[in-house]
Amino acid sequence: MIGHPSNIPQKLASGSVLDAVTNPNFVEHDADVFGGNSGCGLFDAAGTLIGIHVLSSGVRYVTAPSGGCNVVAVCGVNASCDVKPLAYDPRRLKTELSAEIRTELGIPPT
Repeated sequence: MIGHPSNIPQKLASGSVLDAVTNPNFVEHDADVFGGNSGCGLFDAAGTLIGIHVLSSGVRYVTAPSGGCNVVAVCGVNASCDVKPLAYDPRRLKTELSAEIRTELGIPPT
């Protein structure tokens, strides 16, 4: 994933696709995303866009084990996250385009 969350210049995060079948509109993943990552691209190892990030886990920071300062929440490591990050599957968009727009964009008919 490549994005610019929390007003940082750029953040690259790796992860895995957890589920791309249950909900055909979304790719569930475990990339380390922050608030502000919405709209960034989720790419496979070949560099193909496989998702557009739209939903984070909602847990951003937790208290450090030593107390005091907050640290970044990592689902399954130092935070429990009921919601997994989701990315909109751009292949779904292709199926919803009209024939006119598909032709204009150079996308072959389904």
